[in-house]
Amino acid sequence: MWSSGEVDEAAAQRCSRHHNVMETPVDVAKSADGRAVLAQVRWGYRADVNLCYLILNDMALEALRAAAQPPPRLIILREDYGCGLRVDKTIACWGDNRAGQASAPPGRFVRFYAGGDSSAVPGYWCGLRTNAAAVCWGDNRAGQASPPPGRFSQLYLRDDFACGLRADQALLCWGDSRDEAWQPAQGRFARVSIADSRGCGLRADQTVACWGDIASPPPGRFSQIYLRDDFACGLSIDQTVACWGDNRAGQASPPPGRFSQIYLRDDFACGLSIDQTVACWGDNRAGQTDTPAGEFNSVVLAEDYGCGLTTGRAAVCWGDNTAGQASAPQNQQFLRIFLKEDFVCGLRAIEVIACWGDIAATPGGQFSRIYLADFYGCGLRKTQDIACWGDIASPPGGQFTRVYLDPWEQMYGCGLRVDKTIACWGDNSHGQASPPAGQFTDLFLTASYGCGLRVDKTIACWGDNSHGQTNTPDGQFA
Repeated sequence: MWSSGEVDEAAAQRCSRHHNVMETPVDVAKSADGRAVLAQVRWGYRADVNLCYLILNDMALEALRAAAQPPPRLIILREDYGCGLRVDKTIACWGDNRAGQASAPPGRFVRFYAGGDSSAVPGYWCGLRTNAAAVCWGDNRAGQASPPPGRFSQLYLRDDFACGLRADQALLCWGDSRDEAWQPAQGRFARVSIADSRGCGLRADQTVACWGDIASPPPGRFSQIYLRDDFACGLSIDQTVACWGDNRAGQASPPPGRFSQIYLRDDFACGLSIDQTVACWGDNRAGQTDTPAGEFNSVVLAEDYGCGLTTGRAAVCWGDNTAGQASAPQNQQFLRIFLKEDFVCGLRAIEVIACWGDIAATPGGQFSRIYLADFYGCGLRKTQDIACWGDIASPPGGQFTRVYLDPWEQMYGCGLRVDKTIACWGDNSHGQASPPAGQFTDLFLTASYGCGLRVDKTIACWGDNSHGQTNTPDGQFA
C-alpha cells in the first residue's frame, strides 16, 4: 500500500501495473480441496489520497471473519426445546419431546443442525457424527429424519426435507418427495443454497445447477450464486451478472456491466460495479431501483429500500421513504450501517450512533457495538455500559462485555457483565428477564426463556418451563 499527501502519478501507475486495478480478481478463500473459489477481492486506487487498497466485499469479509474466529458454540434453542453439544461430543436435548425432538441418539458428534419447528411442524434435528455419518431425530412424518448412509461434510435442513453434501461433494436429499427441491441436480458441488421448494448449487467446475421450482440457470462459469424465494442471480467469472427465475418485476433482468458484488431481495436486486457505482433492477414501486450517483464501498438492502457507504464514508439511501428511512443524515461519516424495515442506524466514524426513519432518537456517547431488533436497538458504549432506544425498557447500569437481544422480538434483552454475571431487562411475562446468579461465558435467548453457559461449562436456563425447556441436562458443554 502506498499513501502520501500529494497526488503522485508514479504511485498510481505502480498500483495499476502491479495489481491491474479493478480488473484482475484476487482469490481470498477457496473450498477445502482448493478447486472452487469462495471469495474474491480486487485492488482499487484513490487518487485524492494516493492510496492503493484492497476492496473487501461482503463475501470476502465473511470468509475472512470465519477463518479468524473460532467455530460458534453448539447450543441451539427452539421455541420449546433445545439441544447442545457436550465436551465429550455427545448431544443432550431438553424440553418439548412430542415428536422425539428432545431424544438425541447416543454417539459422538462434531456438529448438529435444526429443522422444522413451526406451528404445523414440531421440528427435528440432524447431526454429523465423528465418522461423518448423518443421524437425525424428531419429527419424521415425511421421512426428513431418515437420512441415507454415507459420509457428509454439510447438512441443510428445511421443514419437511433435508439435504447433505457428501464428502465426495455430491448432494443427496431425503424427506418429502412431493417437494421439488427434494431431488437435486447431479454433480460435485462446492457450495449449495436451498429454499423451501428450490435449490441451486455452485459446482466444483464453477458451473451452476438448480432444481425444484425455479428456472434453469444459464450456461457459463460463476464465482458466486445468490438464491431468493423465486429467483436467483450469479456473478460470472468475467464479472457480469446473470439472473434466472421469476421475472414479473424485472428482478431477473440485470443490466449489462461488470460487478464486484451483487445483493438480492425478494423483488429487486442491486450490484456494486467494478467502478464502484451502484446499479439496481427489478421492482421499482417504491423507488428502490432509483440508485444515486457516486462511488460506493458497500451496499445493504432492506425489503423496499437500500443504503450504501460511499468511498468517502457518507451514508446514502434510496427507495421507500415513508418513515424517513431513506433520508440519511448529511455531512456525516460512518464506519458501518444497519438496516431494519423502517429505520437505519449507523456507527459514525467518531463512534457515536446516528439513526433515521421510524426510530430516530439515539443515546449519546461513543459506542463499540450496535445491536438492532425490528422495534428497538441497544448499543455497548466504549465505557462498557449499555444504552437502548425504541420500544424497550432501559437496561441496568454497570459494565458489560456483550449484549443479547431476543430474536423473536419480545422486547427484552440480556447482557453479560464484566464479572461474567447476567443482567436482563424488558418484558418479563414468562420470567425470561430474571436470570439466575452465577458466572457465564455465553447466552442464548428465545421469546419466553433463555439459557446460559456457565464458566464450568454447565447449562442453566430460566423463564417459561411449560414444556420443560428450562430443565437442563447435566454435563459440560462446548
